Amino acid sequence: MEQPELIELKKSLRMEMRTRIRSFCADIQNAEAASAAAVSAFLASDLYRNAETIFTFVSTDQEVNTRRLIAKAVTDGKKTAVPRIISNTNEMDFYYLVGNRIIGNQLVSGAYGILEPDECAEAVAVQKFPAKTVIVVPGLAFSKDGCRLGRGRGFYDRYIGHVKSAGKNQPAALVGLCFDCQIVETVPHDDLDINVSHIASESGLSATLPHP
Repeated sequence: MEQPELIELKKSLRMEMRTRIRSFCADIQNAEAASAAAVSAFLASDLYRNAETIFTFVSTDQEVNTRRLIAKAVTDGKKTAVPRIISNTNEMDFYYLVGNRIIGNQLVSGAYGILEPDECAEAVAVQKFPAKTVIVVPGLAFSKDGCRLGRGRGFYDRYIGHVKSAGKNQPAALVGLCFDCQIVETVPHDDLDINVSHIASESGLSATLPHP
């Protein structure tokens, strides 16, 4: 369980980041250009080229738009999976999209109003986690040493923890996809919070720095 001091530090930073992101996205044209540049930085990388499977989130307002990323991965023949919240639990699973179906027709409104794969989608079995998989993760803030601040529900921390505990194949990379304004000096964290290995933003894609 998180310590009260850590909870308060995260709460404060979440409030600050929501204000910062809202302000940045108020300039719609600039935000769309930054979003496209961040996705392009990832798609142009060796991480993407060498991946056989891409896990990514379906973006909402005030996030880097992942629609083109998803479409490109499907078009390139990569196995592509997006998340669904499991009803009445604090867990999340990923489900494969089908390449020969229109992507929009495979998504329905789910938990928190976020688009999720429909009931026809095939679940990814954590015990058979695919090799050469890159997971693209959302977040409110990222630090250059790879710490991530999510929205507080812990879905990605738990899911990736399950993958790592399963022990067979591990993700080739965890990529934080964000705007430059979401990259900060430090992110409060503990051992249960996952770290990303790379950050992709409008400034490019870079590996995170080792922890001091």
